[in-house]
Amino acid sequence: MKKKKEKFYLITVILLTIVTLFLAFILLFDEVKEPIPKSQGNGLSEKNIKFLDERIIIDIPEGYNWASVENWSITSMYPTVRQTSILIALKVNQETKINLDDIIIFDVEPKYYYENTTGWMHRVIKKGIDPEGEYFYTKGDSNKIIDPFKVRRENVTHIVVAIIY
Repeated sequence: MKKKKEKFYLITVILLTIVTLFLAFILLFDEVKEPIPKSQGNGLSEKNIKFLDERIIIDIPEGYNWASVENWSITSMYPTVRQTSILIALKVNQETKINLDDIIIFDVEPKYYYENTTGWMHRVIKKGIDPEGEYFYTKGDSNKIIDPFKVRRENVTHIVVAIIY
């Protein structure tokens, strides 16, 4: 009888530990589940796009660049960005406002390099300021978890403002 009681208590402790860890995990990553506000700017306006009979002309203003992503590994941003997508991105400076939900291109530390690239492209899901300055937490749209590091403002090179499929 004593062994049954000990076994029961052991199972109870294990189950309570699992439930506690599960609840702690939910509370720790709860901010990822909150609705993300839509980006507030930095995009192209209607005056930059001209619709003609057989084509569309996009006037890319100074400070913006375009890039094909066919040679990038972009699976973390699928389906928002696909292998055949063309991006229009704003080059970031210290005055550029970076908003929640913006897709940013940023440099990462060597330990996070992937397939010979130093740059990543993920969505801003949280931002803040600490003693080292402004930072962002990012996440790929198809990733289950947020990136394991803070992205510092000085490491952000571009904000994606348009995606052409």
